[in-house]
Amino acid sequence: MTSPETQKTENDEKRLKIFSEALESFTDEMVEDFQKHFEAFTEGRITPAEFMQIPRETILQLSQYGYLQFQRNQFKKAESIFQGLAVLDPKNPYHHMMLGTIYYRTDEWLEAATQYSMALELDPNDLASRVYRGEIYYKMGYNEEPLADFEETIRRDPEGRDPWANRARFLKEKLLEEMKNPMTLS
Repeated sequence: MTSPETQKTENDEKRLKIFSEALESFTDEMVEDFQKHFEAFTEGRITPAEFMQIPRETILQLSQYGYLQFQRNQFKKAESIFQGLAVLDPKNPYHHMMLGTIYYRTDEWLEAATQYSMALELDPNDLASRVYRGEIYYKMGYNEEPLADFEETIRRDPEGRDPWANRARFLKEKLLEEMKNPMTLS
């Protein structure tokens, strides 16, 4: 019977042999390609999903599944999915906007405002995130922050065609009225 120490040593030697054989199978070109790919990842030129070679279609399918969970009011499941997507594909503003919306719906306002701000850093033209963030600031009792978000949204839609900009127009008027009459209840 083999002692546990001898068995461990034999297993370690087998693993080392397998690893050495695998290393020998790598060509210089393969190593150079990996180094370039890894460098692009560490410099932020590619996302973790691109580094791990997760197909865009898979990211899209996960996003659709997360949205379906959101529609079904399965907020914890949707949150988990979009948190993962935000890590895998951090340059996609949609994932942050959806996290913001999940947090908005669950009254986690600070988290929602943070996610909407992240979405806006990636896409300043995201009117939905700007209006939602303004609404959060409004609900938290701020005046200048929501007013700035509403005005910026309105500025981006001078024709008055976008539903988010029209919502911003309504909320801006409501906020200005409340600022004139502080006794008005929301």
